[in-house]
Amino acid sequence: MADKSELIIQAALKVFYQRGYGSISVEDIAVEAEVAKGTIYLYFKDKDELFFRSVLYVIEFIEATTKEVAVDSKDPFQTLSKIAYAQLHSILQNKHFCGLFYIISNPGLVRNREKLFNILLEKENSLLSFITRIIEQGKNAGFIESTLDAKEVAYLFQGMLSNTLKRIHFEPPENTIDIDKTVTSLIDVLKNGIHKRG
Repeated sequence: MADKSELIIQAALKVFYQRGYGSISVEDIAVEAEVAKGTIYLYFKDKDELFFRSVLYVIEFIEATTKEVAVDSKDPFQTLSKIAYAQLHSILQNKHFCGLFYIISNPGLVRNREKLFNILLEKENSLLSFITRIIEQGKNAGFIESTLDAKEVAYLFQGMLSNTLKRIHFEPPENTIDIDKTVTSLIDVLKNGIHKRG
């Protein structure tokens, strides 16, 4: 079972996603978490710290999920497929995760915004390096064209994945996204391009 601070963070994620940052109070989060307002202050100094720690929670969750599924595989496309599936599935099950990143992008809204951006950039670069290594291994094993720049291919993969994550965030609840089909298409385009086959 999750500890109390994690339960508070999970409640905060839902409230931030549903109502934004500026319009909510620590009390709103306490109601969602089903704890006393004072309990939140035992774990977090204020709403800003709770928001900051909520963003870190999401980043670390996505990073751990990505690295957990990327077990050694000789086929880089299989590994990338697992990464894409894990990230998309995580976000689809936790749509409120995406909402945080749109709150961060709103200038002046969050006190720790610059610090958050720096952490996001550091984590994004770490993930990019991780995916670049998978691409490089694929090049060395003959799965991927040896003349391609591994980092550029990693950027392409992350870009396609990032746009799919945005689509999940903005898609109306009644429109469900078929993750299997989406991941298959993403990997097919990465592997085979978009030229007509025949």
